[in-house]
Amino acid sequence: MVNRLNRQRSPAKRQRAVSAGTSSDTSADDGDCSTDQQLGPIQQFLQRAPDKQTAELTERFENTVAGLREEITGLFQRVVDLESHVNDQGNVIQQLHEAVDSRDSRIHFMEDELEELRREGNTPYLVLDGPGLPGLPPELEEEPWKEDVAATTRAVLQQHVPSVTVHEEDIVQCYRTARGKKIVCRFARWGPGSTRDAIYDARTHLQRDGNGARRQPQDQIYINEMLTTGAHNAFMKLRAARKRGHRGIGTWRSAILEELADQAMAAMTQEKVAAANQHANAFIGACLAREDTWAG
Repeated sequence: MVNRLNRQRSPAKRQRAVSAGTSSDTSADDGDCSTDQQLGPIQQFLQRAPDKQTAELTERFENTVAGLREEITGLFQRVVDLESHVNDQGNVIQQLHEAVDSRDSRIHFMEDELEELRREGNTPYLVLDGPGLPGLPPELEEEPWKEDVAATTRAVLQQHVPSVTVHEEDIVQCYRTARGKKIVCRFARWGPGSTRDAIYDARTHLQRDGNGARRQPQDQIYINEMLTTGAHNAFMKLRAARKRGHRGIGTWRSAILEELADQAMAAMTQEKVAAANQHANAFIGACLAREDTWAG
């Protein structure tokens, strides 16, 4: 039924339908053309935008690289300047080290000379101490300067060293030290044949009286040289070694030379080395001679 109605449509209606379809196609073509015209500028902008951004980024990157190169060049120059400055400072420090080493050498030399002068200055002295040394008389405790220390010294030496006669003119000066427990005595002469050396040589017999009997510990006295700082340190080291049981002569000699090695090595001339060795040998002999006194 429907098909029949369609077939019965007039040609005029069919013509209008065809015309309507053709008009619709023409309108679509016109719309597409208008769209292309509108999108053209946009497409051109989009095509130019990446190129512009790329150019801007390239320019910024090149400027940044140029700035970094300039900064790195400046830093490198600063490093070169600092290296030169450090080298100069190193040279100055080296010169200062050399000056300090030279000064230390001079100080060691002067210390050796001072030690020698002190040793020579202490040679006239003898030190008396021990429990048998009489103390300050009670009546002079308030006025200790009134004591005749020289007379006390002569009386003590006459009692303990009767083989040596001590005259008044033999003693130049006497004074108490260590809170009155020691007497330091300076003699007018020293050396072979002097009263001072005779007393010092007789010190090994102080532990016995004139009859040969051993003195009681509370009656004993000791006579020693006034040692310098270096000699005192060597003496204390030897004494400590003896307490540890080292009694051999070789051990004693080694200990003394070890203590005095710095002084000998610091000598600036062969004459100084010879003098140091002579002083060491003399001190060795003196220490070995004290063996009987130390045993007490």
